[in-house]
Amino acid sequence: IRLKTSPDYMMAVFRLLCTPKGGTVTVYYSRGRASCCTAIKEGFIMKKIYVVHHSHTDIGYTDLQERVIFNQICDIKKAIRIIKEGCEKQTLEKDFKWNCETYYCVEQFLKAAAEEEKKDFFELVRRGNIGISANYLNFNDLADCDALQRKTAQMVQVLAEQGITADSAMNADVNGISMGVVFIYKYTYPSWDVSAL
Repeated sequence: IRLKTSPDYMMAVFRLLCTPKGGTVTVYYSRGRASCCTAIKEGFIMKKIYVVHHSHTDIGYTDLQERVIFNQICDIKKAIRIIKEGCEKQTLEKDFKWNCETYYCVEQFLKAAAEEEKKDFFELVRRGNIGISANYLNFNDLADCDALQRKTAQMVQVLAEQGITADSAMNADVNGISMGVVFIYKYTYPSWDVSAL
């Protein structure tokens, strides 16, 4: 299967994962160069697929820091609005799930949000409509362990004040998990589930 757009790529991969025929999905740039390629072995069938709808916090890659912060705040506000409207109208949107990839986005949202927005946000987190990753930000190995520890402790405290427990962290970025993060999660919060995608 040869595609020219990335949004269609994931759907094509999902279709291949659910059929025993196997095959290859490739997305091409306009100049004919492959940008993504996934091959599925014949006879392999995926029985369960978990789709995690989440923000992406990649400062400097997706946009400048100020723009990334603005977009993340708008995305959280939009998720709150979609879910609340779904609850009011009893539509499928009441079950919408949004995951904040990093706590940094939540921290920035809380700085900019009105009190009512904060109240709605924490209520939707408690209900399970909005997920919070216990990962402060996707860092490389240059991140200072003391700074990470301080930010993680602040996050745990803010969430605890709202009756929310942080117990899992997601890193969905190619730079991996820095040793400082591993140290904090393993020794300070050993019950946390940490996954790197």
